[in-house]
Amino acid sequence: MIDKSIIKENFSRMPDAELINLAENEGHDLTPEALAILQEEFSIRKLDMLVFGTVEDNKVIQKQRNIEKAQEKGSDEYMNSIWTYALEEKKEGKTDKEIMEGIMDKGLDEERADLIIKTLEAKAKEILNVHDTNMLVGGLICTAGIGITLWTYSEAFAGSGGTYVIAWGAILFGAIRFFRGMANKGNYKTILANIQSEKEMPK
Repeated sequence: MIDKSIIKENFSRMPDAELINLAENEGHDLTPEALAILQEEFSIRKLDMLVFGTVEDNKVIQKQRNIEKAQEKGSDEYMNSIWTYALEEKKEGKTDKEIMEGIMDKGLDEERADLIIKTLEAKAKEILNVHDTNMLVGGLICTAGIGITLWTYSEAFAGSGGTYVIAWGAILFGAIRFFRGMANKGNYKTILANIQSEKEMPK
């Protein structure tokens, strides 16, 4: 993260014309902190603050362009990003209303945004089941790898020497899949707990 004092110093060194050009043409790309520092510099120099109205308009236009660009990439990719956003926000404890507003900001209409909210619990349960399956499959693969290692080792030992196989690939792959599923399962349990908690809140 860039220090605010560095941004302030850079702005203070810029001539008026360059500062105005920055506000008009690149203001919509600035972070809120940098924009606030730029506005402060304008105020100190008594420059025309009306330019920041244009900056806000440009931000709205840019936001709409970003939404259109996301939608153009394909409906599946766009909707996956909406689901990911909604689930992440619910994991953080956001309310249905807050999530719905965020979804609509991303370009989805009210009717479909409401449908996302209403089916969020079912979606979370569906993904939770996938992670349960991943844990089961991962555990079986890891166990099979350990079993092969022990069996070949015992056969080699019983024969007074020989070679045996250490199935590192199966053990490692299975363990990674198991623990990754476990971690993701914990996330979706949190999501479901937050959904249930909001349901139980007095209206």
